Amino acid sequence: MKNQQDPQLSPEEELRAENNLLKLKLKLEYGMQETDTSNLPPHVENDWLKYIEAFEKQYRDAKSVTVYEFIGKPPYKALEALTPEQVGPELNRLLDIMGEHDVALDCLCKYDDAIIYKFLTEELFPHEMDLIRIPGMTHHFIYEEFHPNHDYDLRRKSQFFLTCLYRKKWDQEIEGYELSREVLWSGKRHNRISMSAIISAFQDAHLSLRLRKFVPHDVAIDPELRFAHVRGFVSAYGKRDDGKRVRYAGPGTIHFTRENEYWSISEFSVPGFS
Repeated sequence: MKNQQDPQLSPEEELRAENNLLKLKLKLEYGMQETDTSNLPPHVENDWLKYIEAFEKQYRDAKSVTVYEFIGKPPYKALEALTPEQVGPELNRLLDIMGEHDVALDCLCKYDDAIIYKFLTEELFPHEMDLIRIPGMTHHFIYEEFHPNHDYDLRRKSQFFLTCLYRKKWDQEIEGYELSREVLWSGKRHNRISMSAIISAFQDAHLSLRLRKFVPHDVAIDPELRFAHVRGFVSAYGKRDDGKRVRYAGPGTIHFTRENEYWSISEFSVPGFS
């Protein structure tokens, strides 16, 4: 039985008390918002809080350095000084060195080694970053954030939109922002709210609904990046509210406009949605 005048805390209770102090410190010193971590084991929460504290300390006082400085200024040759056979091994060597210094380059799509090598040595190496080093933390850079791949983005957005369209719940606060401010559908113009209501009504007319396949075969992009379209084959299936099973299949077209550097859907025509 614990002494009430001199209570002894168990190791778990001590850890929880330490965690509460850490959370208070992070809130007072760094303005960290309250986060519900009650479902975490105390030792996991403690590791997480200490990681946040270490990051905030370094971030507050961090200097800016180039990526090249951060990875120790390894020697390298310009792309033009390499033979085609040397590019791949040299690229892998530099990527390995970056990994040893907790820096990674991610590519969403496949590119020729020469393109990535040139980007690495001519654009990423001079790029500035915060001098923050924390065990277990890797600084990730994404190639497409420097060089957007519009074909990839449009295909991905089309797949996401159709997946959300052919299902039972449309979230206006999330999926709704895939739509342009004004959407042309069935010969009429709709704002996001009214278009979302039409989509929800379509979904509510079904007991079940699911996209089976989308195969894009034509992506056309305006050279000035003002508008684009994706055409392809769409197949979906489900059950209407009267119990009848349905299959929607055929060509589909999704038109996009670019608003604030972001592709959004301005018009679409797909099977079953009319």
